Formats: sequence, C-alpha cells, structure tokens
Amino acid sequence: MFGVGDKAFYPAHGVGVIEKIESKECNGTKECFYVLKIMDSGMTVTIPQSKAQSVGLRHLTPKERIDEVFSVLKRSGDERVVKTHIPWNRRQRDYNAKLKSGSIIDHAQILKELTHLQSHKTLSFGEKKLLDHVKRLIIKELACCENCSEDVIISKINSLLSS
Repeated sequence: MFGVGDKAFYPAHGVGVIEKIESKECNGTKECFYVLKIMDSGMTVTIPQSKAQSVGLRHLTPKERIDEVFSVLKRSGDERVVKTHIPWNRRQRDYNAKLKSGSIIDHAQILKELTHLQSHKTLSFGEKKLLDHVKRLIIKELACCENCSEDVIISKINSLLSS
C-alpha cells in the first residue's frame, strides 16, 4: 500500500511521510508497521499495516478531487445549513465521526459549517479548536497535493468561504 518516502494522511494528525516499514514481534506474531512522521508536529506514529485502512491511513487526495474540495467550500445559498439550534454535543459527535473518516470532503464540510456558524454566533472553545484543527489539516494536505505554499491555499480557502 505505502512505500518508504510516500506521503500519507492520518486522520488524527494530518499529513506525514512514511519513514520506514519495520517488522516487530508482538505476542509471538510478527507484524509489519508503517512508521509515519507527521509533517506539522514532527511526531512519529507507528501503525500496523494490517490496521492501516481501518484507522483511516490513506494516500493524499488525488489532484482530480481537489476541485471537489473547493466546490464544497464554495457552495452558498440554501446549501448552507445553520446548525445553531442543534446542541453542541450532537454537532460534536457528527464532526468527530467526519473527522475520523479521514475524508477531505468531510473535513471541508466541517470547515464550511463551523465558519458559517461563526458568522452567526460566537463559537465555544471546543468549536474554535476544531475549526482551527480541521483548517490546518486541509491546508497542509492541499498544499502538499498542489505542490504550493500553504499561504496560497489559505488565501484560496478564505476567498471561497467568504463568497
């Protein structure tokens, strides 16, 4: 699935580089692990190859899907649903499920909803933290996919969200 030097997306932490693939023995069973170094934090994550798909480890978004991400962020009008009437804990459960999916489209939906919600009310600490986290994940991945600076992606996202 992945080779040494490949970039991969890990839902909990974002974009990383496969530094090595190592074999370890656990409980008498030999298992291969991906050693992923997260680009943003420098943290190293070890993921069993057999669990890689179930934890959401995936290749970076293909270039042909990037326009889909931008179109999710661009939508306006009746497609914007203001979820101020839904209690934060229910929204949080929904957002966490989308976050764990690892799908950049799901992440873009969270970013769009929270940004829109922010224009209608003051976000709680948890909402602000989630907004910053999901925005960082999207920016880092898109910058790697497009092979451009994060500033270019930030300005594009900001202009789409403000339209």
